[in-house]
Amino acid sequence: MATLEALGLDGCRIRLNDRRILAGILGSWGVPDGLRERALITIDKLDKVGPDGVAAELAELGVDRAGIADELRDLAAADWSLADADGAAAPPWLDVEAFGDLVALRDAVPGTAIDFDPTLVRGMGYYTGTIFEIAHPDFGYSLGGGGRYDHMIGRFLGQEVPACGFSIGFERIVDLLAVADDARPRAVVLVHDRDVPAERLLALKGELVASGARVRLEKRTKNFRGLLDRVSADGFDAFAAVTAETTDAASLEFRDLGA
Repeated sequence: MATLEALGLDGCRIRLNDRRILAGILGSWGVPDGLRERALITIDKLDKVGPDGVAAELAELGVDRAGIADELRDLAAADWSLADADGAAAPPWLDVEAFGDLVALRDAVPGTAIDFDPTLVRGMGYYTGTIFEIAHPDFGYSLGGGGRYDHMIGRFLGQEVPACGFSIGFERIVDLLAVADDARPRAVVLVHDRDVPAERLLALKGELVASGARVRLEKRTKNFRGLLDRVSADGFDAFAAVTAETTDAASLEFRDLGA
């Protein structure tokens, strides 16, 4: 989270849950063990199809318990007040030990925006405990996520090894980063003549990358318009010509690819 804030991404929050809590929810619905993974895949669609859609899909699996849609709405609104430190007044589906572990994690990083979300699934079946995702109010999908998978490494080593990992949606984060109006274009193409030394091209690219730009090098072709159309379709927004006389990045003249 500190890294995202340093990049200028304000408003990110961590959604936190535990697979043991999900197991408790499924158990309260009477979902048999053989259907639990499929049921979790269905719950994972909650953001897309809504509580009624999830309830309908669960019914198709044979989980036809009345009131699931309403329970899903209540679960989506749950927060840290669900149980106190002793687990008193906790709902019957809540794994109190797992919830206590989540509270301890929250308290270990004061000042970090962490929300308890008992509907968070993380679709991979190898998760065994804590799971989390990074959310941003401008996106309907996560910027990263992960969790514990204590039994995976043991399958290969023959002994249990506790493990936790996560992934970051690098391209999603790049899309969110704000660029000042007067800043150098952040996705640029350097179209160079064949006689420009490779060392100079790499130096120019290094200067631009250091300033925060994403840079691609392209040799000038006969079909110059076709080249520009192709890199524009790839998401680049400006280009500059590099000749044998080009000395440094400051001497480059960028032109808008949208023009």
